[in-house]
Amino acid sequence: STETGRLSAATAYKSLDQNQFPIGYKIKAEIVHAETTAGFWIQLSGHMDKLDALMGTLEERYSQASGDLYALRNPTVGGPCVAKYSVDGGWYRAKVLSTTPQKIHVFFVDYGNTDWVTKSDVKELSKECADLAMQALKCSLQGVEFSSPEATKKLNELTENKTLIVEVSDHLQDGISVLLKDEVGKNINEGVKEVLTTTTYPPAEFKRGEEIEGVCSHVNSPGSFYVQKADKLDELATLSDAMLSLYDDPASYKSMEEVAVGFPCVAKYCEDGAYYRAVVASIDGPKAVVTFIDYGNQDTVETSALRLPTPEHLQIPSFAVHCHFSGLPTSGWSDKDKETLDTLVDVDSLTVLLENDKIPSSTVLIVNGEKLNDKFKAPSPKTATVAQTPTVKAVEQSQPAAPTPSATSVASSVAPPVMTAGAIYPPAKPPTGAPLTVFVTHADSPKSFYVQLESDSDAIAEITDKIQATYSNLGPSDLILENHTSGKPCVAKFSEDEAWYRAVITKLAGSQVTVRFVDFGNSDTIDRTTLKSPTAELASLPCYAVHCTLAGVDANEEQTKEIMATLNDEEAVLSMTLISVGKTCEVKLVSGDVDLNQKYGSGVIEPEVGQPIEKQSSVSTVSSAVDVSVAPTVASTTQAYLPPSYPCGSEVSVYSTHSESPVEFYLQLAEQEEQITALAEKVAAEYGSLGEHDRVFANPEVGSSCVAKFDEDENWYRARIKAVNGDNCDVLFVDYGNSTTVTTAGLKQATTEILAIPIMAVPCTLQGIEQRSWTDELKIQFNDLIMEAEILAVFAEDKNDLISVKLTNEGKDLSEMFPKSENSEKSEIEVMEKSEKSETQVVPESSETVSAATTQEADTSLDDVILVNKPYLGPEVPRGEVPVFSPYSDSPTRFYLQLAEQEDKLATLADKLLAEYGALKEGDRGLKTVIKGMSCVAKFDEDDSWYRAKVTLRKHSHRPTNQLKSAN
Repeated sequence: STETGRLSAATAYKSLDQNQFPIGYKIKAEIVHAETTAGFWIQLSGHMDKLDALMGTLEERYSQASGDLYALRNPTVGGPCVAKYSVDGGWYRAKVLSTTPQKIHVFFVDYGNTDWVTKSDVKELSKECADLAMQALKCSLQGVEFSSPEATKKLNELTENKTLIVEVSDHLQDGISVLLKDEVGKNINEGVKEVLTTTTYPPAEFKRGEEIEGVCSHVNSPGSFYVQKADKLDELATLSDAMLSLYDDPASYKSMEEVAVGFPCVAKYCEDGAYYRAVVASIDGPKAVVTFIDYGNQDTVETSALRLPTPEHLQIPSFAVHCHFSGLPTSGWSDKDKETLDTLVDVDSLTVLLENDKIPSSTVLIVNGEKLNDKFKAPSPKTATVAQTPTVKAVEQSQPAAPTPSATSVASSVAPPVMTAGAIYPPAKPPTGAPLTVFVTHADSPKSFYVQLESDSDAIAEITDKIQATYSNLGPSDLILENHTSGKPCVAKFSEDEAWYRAVITKLAGSQVTVRFVDFGNSDTIDRTTLKSPTAELASLPCYAVHCTLAGVDANEEQTKEIMATLNDEEAVLSMTLISVGKTCEVKLVSGDVDLNQKYGSGVIEPEVGQPIEKQSSVSTVSSAVDVSVAPTVASTTQAYLPPSYPCGSEVSVYSTHSESPVEFYLQLAEQEEQITALAEKVAAEYGSLGEHDRVFANPEVGSSCVAKFDEDENWYRARIKAVNGDNCDVLFVDYGNSTTVTTAGLKQATTEILAIPIMAVPCTLQGIEQRSWTDELKIQFNDLIMEAEILAVFAEDKNDLISVKLTNEGKDLSEMFPKSENSEKSEIEVMEKSEKSETQVVPESSETVSAATTQEADTSLDDVILVNKPYLGPEVPRGEVPVFSPYSDSPTRFYLQLAEQEDKLATLADKLLAEYGALKEGDRGLKTVIKGMSCVAKFDEDDSWYRAKVTLRKHSHRPTNQLKSAN
């Protein structure tokens, strides 16, 4: 057989880029090897076919390779190879970890395990087998700080032969931190933690916002140091004395039978010969690096000298709190920074403010009244000699232009602060005045092109200089952009000129991202690992590329070619007049003496005295009929829907269409109900009749306006793109507030007609309630109070993304029913939940409940409802196969069952309810308040009998009366 091509030992495998899995991203995978809970390897389910094909190729090629064929003659540590696994005799891709005269220690890159293999069973890797990236991705269980043999065993038990849902929690230096769930939703992390409660050291005890007096026990850097509470030092000294006598006596301790990273242990510190509690940080052959958990420092020890902690010592929380300076990075610090902090904290006592309850905790240190955080600034980037961009014609390029070299030396001792998380570049400012001289920097079509103003030439040249000065010589680890998501601002290198420019991510596809350069308008697809974070200064500057569309021009193919020739003429200097302002500005362009709008369009509404026309903000009347005699004009994908119109300061009736929490929900005006219905019918009819290739939405970007198909009813609705993930897009239905994920086939371009209708759903936040996290229970309570009910609202006169609103339901201010902040007194809702077993909003007589029977919804008058003052008990569900009846069904995915063996019980209960409640008189057990979700006894109108029930919808055509009753 002939030898194939080979990789040189210096060539590395392609790796699965952890950045292609942003935080929060979920993937299906299987664990293929687990050493500890902090070191296990997964394979992605979606890559199995490629891996199976590769394994077939390896077996075919190498199983017949006898003698010196493909021999790895010069094994190099880290080099790729193919090795025969001693357990099953199969050939697998690997890399060299170490060598001896007879054997090679290898790591199997697609599975995560290792083996010692004889040199004759290690071969050179052929090029064709190196194309697929390494398939074993290293992971650590999020929230599991320590490990143990029992924990690793539990992890294997819970995940064996299971496909898992892996949610990315954080990016680590050599892998990812993950939350694991099986396909039925069982939380694997929590299952492992249950074992760890008795096999690892509990973390240090502290609370968010706690201020303590203490000492600094160890400093790694301003981004990593340890403090001990002063009131715990005596307890720590007692523990240290006891450990010295215990672990120094061979008759009193046990040696470690197994040593792995993360395992708790007791180790002797080389400087004083005393024994301290520790955790294994790393292992190198017979030696291990351990971290002393009560102090924070490390030491290297022989693994054979490690002691097994006693159960008593395993139960004592750590005495050292791991910290970092608030507002400063955790990495990148110099030895000088460490020495400075070491000197500053070398005092008998300091004040420590722990700002959160995470590990490491964000911390403020105060010594003698002086805040130490203020003495440090973020680590500086490398000093660089950079090119300077010429100012002449800077805005005339059709894409980011390469700078002309000149020797400008830029030095800085302090790194520029990076853009605040969640911030975006300020949009381009609508130009004022007319006419304006502009340069077209990028054009997709007459309906979508970008211009720069001649008046911005100097500013663009200056910002280009600053970007090159800061970014051209940064190292790979400097200003790294984390958490890649669609719409995120960044600084990116343009592939055609290798220069850096401001950009936003518009699409993610594996290790590649597509970005749009915000000062020019053009796009590029690049490796996501090259992206950098914008500095705070860059983030404060507006985008300089103004997105435009030719007003009144609906060009045919030939006309489009002519217009594009003008727009793409790099020598052309155009005169622009603004017609209307929006995310995409409608403009009039004149090239020389040719008015493009007049030549190719049907005429343009001229603005008065050069001022742009204000777009209509009131709600248009929408006809539900679709006029098919006139082809609608398709709008630019970047043209935005008009914002919602709503009255301020006056009380109006509203409905809630979607609720995330009391601080994020959507309202529709009751007076617009007919218009909303007409709009929905029009969009559904018009877009439902389109063919697959009609109004195709190409190149979706975050923020683009569109029309999307809702999968639950297969109807089309107006929408806005929230995120782009390969061929899928997350969209927000702008008239309702809910979101869904659709394929690009489920997107269509919006017409100018429907874009001209203001959004019907007002995004709101409850007045007086702070932004914070909410429990699922409170979210559900709020949702129950506002959904499917007509309530009264007073909108505030603010211009934030979420409009502050006061909501009233039957005279009750809903903001009073929820805590104003996390530190508030219990809300009215929480008080009601707490006392549900003894009272509702009014005190009824005592009650007694039994197991629930049938579940069926019905409308009934409030006169025929008697409320029960606590929830019904859930049904008792037997295991195994039992005979049942189905009393009611909504669909194959939602129906109800009764146990046949309980038929007599149910009949007895029905008779009892009819006798007891049918005999009640008007006014007996009266109640005046009904809240959705309350338990009750209600009269079914089809047979006039009384049944146990729960309020699912409050219809306001029925007002409360004094005939509501409490239940016995």
